[in-house]
Amino acid sequence: MNQKILFKRLLIISFVFNFLSTFYSFFFTPEEINKINDSFLLNISEELRYILIVILILVFLINFSSYFFLYNFKKIGKLFFIVPIFISSLVQLFIPTASDGPQLLLNYVVYLTDGGIITLMYFTNISKEFDKK
Repeated sequence: MNQKILFKRLLIISFVFNFLSTFYSFFFTPEEINKINDSFLLNISEELRYILIVILILVFLINFSSYFFLYNFKKIGKLFFIVPIFISSLVQLFIPTASDGPQLLLNYVVYLTDGGIITLMYFTNISKEFDKK
């Protein structure tokens, strides 16, 4: 299969599963898990909570806009894709959250496709496509 086609299909798969994961976490997470996640946030000061919310909204917007830039092979897309992954990984290390099975499965698919995207983006001939534009 052509690497460009594979790259674009991985982007679409990652975008869809990322959207589904976000949608599921807002609307379908069981109440017990919401209570556990809320208890983690209650231990944080209100100011820090607002800062985290703003950071997560920015990460969310940058992450979803990165798919457009990567699909069109814009160089800024590489940065917009890597930075949110790095920031969200740091947040997940320091703020524990609880998840249920479907949400974990959706997140694992996103992690795997993101790894494939990063691999194709930096270690194949696709990296030259970003330099052309």
